[in-house]
Amino acid sequence: LAYTMGNSNAVIADEIEIDSSDFFKYEKISSILIAKGDVVIVDKINNMTIKSNEVFYFGIDDKFTTKGLTKVNIENEHFIDTQDLNLLRKEMLLSSKYKTTITDTQDGLYKLNNFNYLINKKILRGEKVQLTTNVGDSYSEKHIYQFGFFDLIKKTFSAKDLNIRLRKDTFGKKDNDPRISAVSGTGNESNTFLHKGVFT
Repeated sequence: LAYTMGNSNAVIADEIEIDSSDFFKYEKISSILIAKGDVVIVDKINNMTIKSNEVFYFGIDDKFTTKGLTKVNIENEHFIDTQDLNLLRKEMLLSSKYKTTITDTQDGLYKLNNFNYLINKKILRGEKVQLTTNVGDSYSEKHIYQFGFFDLIKKTFSAKDLNIRLRKDTFGKKDNDPRISAVSGTGNESNTFLHKGVFT
């Protein structure tokens, strides 16, 4: 068992660097590292940074978990605000059972009740998803899904129980508030295909 107090640093296989402002505890037999304070995890291979106030690393499983509010920056493209995050490094899977916000550099905003994100494939899954496109723009739309699956590389999606609030001038009249609901749907950047859709 080893302790360090104050600013501490650990490196895992020259790939992961962990910095902590307050406290490190390492249990050698179980290969568990606990870090507290302003904790920053830097994954040099995947260009990812995780910040939280308490982090656990389970060396046998190559797994990180955080406790409390957590921020993630992935390749300066996707930014995640969540809590109690899990990172499985063997699968390169991020997940949380708690409400999460994800923003990207394309002015997209995802709000989810929970999520799974495959880092290398950039595939996002979540429940009770609210997606706002073109945030802050007059062309912004709001999409609500009970369950959603998003391929962020191919820019495709599939979802269940959809409610899409189109921009007001979609049909040429700014006073309109057009909406579409559907049992399920799929789509890409250009087209959306709905099953049992209703337009109001």
